[in-house]
Amino acid sequence: MGRAPQLAVVVVVFFAWPLVAGAQGLGDASAKEKQRRQQTKAPTAKTYTQEELLTLPPLANGEAPPPGDAVAPRPDAPVTEGARPASAPDEETLRARDEDRWRSRVAGARARVEKARKQHETLAGMNLVPGYEYVDERGRAVIRSVEELQKLTATAKAELGAAEKALDDLLEEARRANVLPGWLR
Repeated sequence: MGRAPQLAVVVVVFFAWPLVAGAQGLGDASAKEKQRRQQTKAPTAKTYTQEELLTLPPLANGEAPPPGDAVAPRPDAPVTEGARPASAPDEETLRARDEDRWRSRVAGARARVEKARKQHETLAGMNLVPGYEYVDERGRAVIRSVEELQKLTATAKAELGAAEKALDDLLEEARRANVLPGWLR
């Protein structure tokens, strides 16, 4: 046999060997997986009927009831298809409650921003000459020095910044919670 046929045989064996070895490896892996599945037991899940769902206690905030806290069905309770327990609020009530909560939170944050803005504008618009002081309608000194006015103005500016940041954070929280934009006005 010449060198060319020997070289051809070597090349064929070289390229065919991984295919044969891979097929054996896949067969072994398949057999091992089949054996593993036979050894493990599938978890059994409890299936509830519509009537059984009505007798279960409602879950608050997705928490399971403590063990031993099962509620026995009342024998005199009527079972109607699609009925909900009386203690569970309906979807419209929950939606209205969420809307009211978000509207009040945003309104409070906007009121805080507006109050801080007015306070800052008032103090920033004041001028005080050294040696004079601001007095209220009863004649009591409210601001006694230029330094005190500057300090009050800086405090009002910081409060305005904090109020605006709180409003921005609330709006971002609402965006992440997929709150309807109309609830935030």
